[in-house]
Parts: sequence; C-alpha cells; structure tokens
Amino acid sequence: MCGLSACKKHLGISFFRGTELPDPKRLFTGGETNTNIRTVRVTSLETLNRDALRTLLHAAVALDARPDIPPAPKVKREPWPVPDFFAQALKRNRAAAAGFARLSPSCQREYLIWVSTAKREETRARRLTETLAALIHGRKWADRRGK
Repeated sequence: MCGLSACKKHLGISFFRGTELPDPKRLFTGGETNTNIRTVRVTSLETLNRDALRTLLHAAVALDARPDIPPAPKVKREPWPVPDFFAQALKRNRAAAAGFARLSPSCQREYLIWVSTAKREETRARRLTETLAALIHGRKWADRRGK
C-alpha cells in the first residue's frame, strides 16, 4: 500500500497506487514522472496536514482491500535519452557496454538517470567512472559499489 523512506531532512511516504488516489489537499509532492507511485514529503510535523494524510491513508487501505479494482495498468514510459558522453564511454569500453546491454531496460534507465542528472562536471565524471566499473562486473545500479 505504501512505503516509508527516512532521509536526512524529510520523510517520504510513497503510495504504490498513488495515481489512483484522490488528493484534494495536494499532499503529493513527488512521483509525477512515475507511472503509479506518488509521494508525500514530510519536512515538518508542524506543517503536516494530519487530517488530509489520514484521509489519504484510509483511501489507500480501502483501495488495496478491493480485489474487484485491479491496479491501473502500467504506462509505458518514454526511454531515457542516452547522453553523448555516456554513449562515447561505452564505445571506448566494450566490457562495460556488454554489461549495460545485458541489463533490463529498467536497470539501464537507473544508470542513465544517475549519470545524466549530475549537476557538476566533477560529479558527472565520478558517476561515469563508478558506472563503468560496475557495468564491467555486471552490477545493477543498486549494487554498483560491489557490497
């Protein structure tokens, strides 16, 4: 029904069928690019609309308890564009390219988003180096550090 993520400066409450839930108080603050999941970001208990969150939670429980209402069909997302610097790096590194090709489209997408959303050049270079090393070893993004 939902999941929690505790971060340094906020709590995320992700509703797995969030796109199917009414949100008249506009609690959802994330997940617009996701196909089904929507997120409430809690940064302060003082500003949290507890009644609206309670209503949202009850709606999620009620929806989840209804076997006659199947989950909304997943919407096929547009492929994430392959940045030029990443495509060039894969051309120079056949082992990493082979590792990338073996990944599922969703696992490839995780890497593409991670390397292409770096704001600073140093961050992008570090992420690219880490990505190529992980791909050589056939690691998914979540396992990229080899733990």
